[in-house]
Amino acid sequence: MKNRILGLFFIFTLTFATEKLVELRIFSRNDISKILKEGFTITDRKNDFLYILTDEEGILRLRNLGYLVRVIYEDYQIEMEKISLQYPSFEEVLYQLDSLARRFPEITKLETLGYSGNYPILAMKITDNPLREEEEPEIKITGSHHGNEKISTAICLYYIKRLLNEYYENPLINYLINEREIWIIPILNSYGYVMNRRYNNNNVDLNRDYGYMWYGSGNSPFPLSQNETRIMRELSINNNFSFSYDYHSAASYVNYLWDFHPKDPPDSNYIIYLSQRYADSTYGSSTTRLIPINGYDWYEVRGSSQDYLFGIFGTLSWTIETQQPTSQAKIDSICLVNYRAFIDILTIMKKGIVGKVIDSITNEPIPALITFYSPKRWHIYNDPYLGDFYKGLKEGEYNMKVFASGYYPKIMENIIVSPDTATEILIKLLPQEIPIGFGYRIYYVKRTAEDEANQTLTTDCLGLPDSLFYSLCFGGEIVLEVDKRKPIKDLEGIDFIVYEGDDGIPENYDCYVSLDLINWYYCGRGLGTQGFDLNITPLDSAYYIKIIDINSGSNNLPYAGFDLDAIIYYIGEVSISENNIYKKIDDKLRIFNYLGQNISNRKIEKLKKGIYFIKNGEKIRKIVKIKD
Repeated sequence: MKNRILGLFFIFTLTFATEKLVELRIFSRNDISKILKEGFTITDRKNDFLYILTDEEGILRLRNLGYLVRVIYEDYQIEMEKISLQYPSFEEVLYQLDSLARRFPEITKLETLGYSGNYPILAMKITDNPLREEEEPEIKITGSHHGNEKISTAICLYYIKRLLNEYYENPLINYLINEREIWIIPILNSYGYVMNRRYNNNNVDLNRDYGYMWYGSGNSPFPLSQNETRIMRELSINNNFSFSYDYHSAASYVNYLWDFHPKDPPDSNYIIYLSQRYADSTYGSSTTRLIPINGYDWYEVRGSSQDYLFGIFGTLSWTIETQQPTSQAKIDSICLVNYRAFIDILTIMKKGIVGKVIDSITNEPIPALITFYSPKRWHIYNDPYLGDFYKGLKEGEYNMKVFASGYYPKIMENIIVSPDTATEILIKLLPQEIPIGFGYRIYYVKRTAEDEANQTLTTDCLGLPDSLFYSLCFGGEIVLEVDKRKPIKDLEGIDFIVYEGDDGIPENYDCYVSLDLINWYYCGRGLGTQGFDLNITPLDSAYYIKIIDINSGSNNLPYAGFDLDAIIYYIGEVSISENNIYKKIDDKLRIFNYLGQNISNRKIEKLKKGIYFIKNGEKIRKIVKIKD
């Protein structure tokens, strides 16, 4: 494998302006948002000082904005090259991975996930049956989002070596590898690693390119614009990670959610507890000791990996920031204390709820959206192939609601989670007679930077209409995808409906559809809740729906911009018009009405708590809730 991988090398160079590390003083949080809006790359914050990578032109811009700028490194590249001499080369990393995979084939699988520039991105899967998927909690470890932060790769390699070498000697490690699925990606930004640069071959900061609250920082032209970040998305869809740790070097922090917003997510108590637990394992010297810190409190970042993994998939995610020393003894100490923390997290990973979602008739696994309410917790997904899921939770009592396209939702109440063991549940869903699909997952969401007062949650625009909603903010944008096995089809009449949440003001938005996320087709301008027809586009089916606020509604926070409650559609060959269903909408009335065939006794009644088919004056089946 080594020869095959090394044969792929093709080094090409680009010319970049000399990058400098500069320091400037800030006087309020507004300065961070202002600098972020100007497109600068912030790498660290210490009290009232920001550290920024920029060039001569950037320094002039900062000074014109009124900041006093001090240059720390005239040529940041040269400084990073000095440090990199203490770390393995790209070829050495590949050789070590290949050698370990050959030595331990029974518990490893070395995969090429794709490419960064012309360089492979390799992942080591470690588990007792690496060639097949099993119903086990999964964790992802990633190094070198930034190619010059090479301590992150050293940590990943250390994890791999320790796990493999201790598998047959240490009963705890043996148990953890047998009962978990561990993915370790030592180098994500392979191009940046080879060139010893922060950015990838397109000069993009990968940790600003992810699609959750993306803002265009770090030279990212659009959400998930880079091959590396799209590879990470596909890996998450296929593997349903419960935990994720991205390793970086700039400071000494266990950086936790959110990076983009001051409001903590619903799971914050458990996230902070786990952050402190990780930090407590890094005791030792000042070089190794880590401190928990909220990402936004440190400095605001848009489009980060940890926000994306949690916001889109519900993966409990962290960014671990360590020092990057040149002494081998100090490097080893950092690797050791983080390994200690990593093993502790692996040990407690299975505490919470462990479950599986299946079809109640066939007993086959089905992909599902799993939500938590009372208390509110972030949504997760199950494994798309096996149907299993894991949600890390503190001890307590929880209520769940499970959705799958084409199935009736199922509520599960009063689930008790103990402090020491996992609560196991089996969820059987009943197929709908007339199957309904819905916005299943967010592909990306863009929002303006001035949105600190917006506290609506993206989770509330998924699933079926329920009066909860997510406010896009002025000019905001969101892309929802449906279950790809059950696409929206171009049938007769309306093909899908966008539901607006009720903040008291009907608002405008533009609606687009796509099959491939490359070619988008305009479906029309909506006002409030409205149906759309694929017939006006060249598509006969669609997987993705894009909603863009057009700045025509309320700019009053916390509900600024269009308020998206849900997107639903009929699955298969059932269309709205084929069943002679039409939708009447005015300011106060929203009803589906089943007209039937030459029915003499037609009746339309106002239904405050639901949408029904009406036939000969009788309610024959409730379809989905909606507020009047």
